[in-house]
Amino acid sequence: AYADLMDLVFSLSRDQYKEGAKYIREFLPEVLEEVNTRRMSQGGVVGLRTNVKAVDTVWKGIQPENFYLVGGRPGMGKSVVVDQIAYEVGKQMIPVLLHTPEMAPKQIITRIACTVAGLDYERYNGGNYDEYEARLVAEKVQELEGLPIIIDGSSHPTTVDIRQNLIRFQPKLLVVDYLQQIQPPVKTHREYADVTQVSQEINAMKKDFKIGVVAAVQLSRNADNRDDN
Repeated sequence: AYADLMDLVFSLSRDQYKEGAKYIREFLPEVLEEVNTRRMSQGGVVGLRTNVKAVDTVWKGIQPENFYLVGGRPGMGKSVVVDQIAYEVGKQMIPVLLHTPEMAPKQIITRIACTVAGLDYERYNGGNYDEYEARLVAEKVQELEGLPIIIDGSSHPTTVDIRQNLIRFQPKLLVVDYLQQIQPPVKTHREYADVTQVSQEINAMKKDFKIGVVAAVQLSRNADNRDDN
């Protein structure tokens, strides 16, 4: 009876082992394919090209199964950078999943349009722009319609919500703006522990789905107040 039970357990869980431990020879075809792909890369970019010069130069593009963090204090433009990355990759007709718990999708769309149009978003937000600029932003908004960018603007998304969206839409890139706003499946109400759990969950997703991940991270202002003398 015990042997039959173990056979049943193994049968039910067999799928879990497909991406687990393997002999090294089973990984070699994928490794050799990567070797050839990198050999043919142009301009030193071996991952998804973002057309953001600093990103493509330093990161060599967004590579699958890599987790990239864009850190900065409030107001330094980290959200603009990750949104632009999402836009530039989506413009290549590569599916992108963009989680934006801090801003509504409408705000994200207009901010991307302003960035592409070269118009400062704060000016747009305050209504301080002329008819030509308004027409230009409207045109850029229309251009966004055909891009495979999926936006989830839920206020309190969890890592479970992100995983479900990855399963549903199968994107090649996950962009999170920003990391501290994502909730773990079970909150500890200790910020460091919760952020660590979220980071670990997203880190697992990049491997499970073989995608690149870019996340904005808000740094504390407390560092400005330290006295290191």
